[in-house]
Amino acid sequence: MLITEEDVEQVITARVVLDGLRDKLRITVNLEDRYRVLSLVTARMAIQDSCWML
Repeated sequence: MLITEEDVEQVITARVVLDGLRDKLRITVNLEDRYRVLSLVTARMAIQDSCWML
C-alpha cells in the first residue's frame, strides 16, 4: 500500500486526530510546570519570529 500526500493531509486535518493530539499535548504540558513554561516560551518565540518575517 502506498501512502500519498493526500492520505497524510486527510489524517492531519481530521478533527478526531487533532482533538486527540491536543488533549495528549495538554496532559503532557500540565504534568510539570517546567513543561508549561517551555511550551509558552516556544510559542511566544514562534509568534515573534513569524511577525518579524511579515
